[in-house]
Amino acid sequence: MGWDRYDTAPAVEAMNDLYRNELRLGLNLFQPSAKLIKKVRVGSKLRRRYDLPRTPLDRLAAWEADEATVRTRLAALLKLRPGLDPFELSRQIDRKLDRIYALAHTRLSPRVPPIGKSQRVTF
Repeated sequence: MGWDRYDTAPAVEAMNDLYRNELRLGLNLFQPSAKLIKKVRVGSKLRRRYDLPRTPLDRLAAWEADEATVRTRLAALLKLRPGLDPFELSRQIDRKLDRIYALAHTRLSPRVPPIGKSQRVTF
């Protein structure tokens, strides 16, 4: 969000709405990430080994869950993913971010009036 302040109620509500809906779906269903598997020290260097990039939903689907609640939520998310368009989701995120940026509380520095010829001081 940058260095601006978002301290008004509408700004906080807009950010919460973005995080609860579009951003959560975009990151968990469509954004792959490579996870670190292990680090091995070779002399003074550190060798890092990464897993193949997968989305958090794919990692959860590969996990053998025993709880029924996890399995039902996983099935619902897997059913939801084909119906979503990642490009449209990205456009919705950008629109909401533009709205949030407009709600930022920016503090402007005070303006100093320009010095005219009659106001100049010479020493």
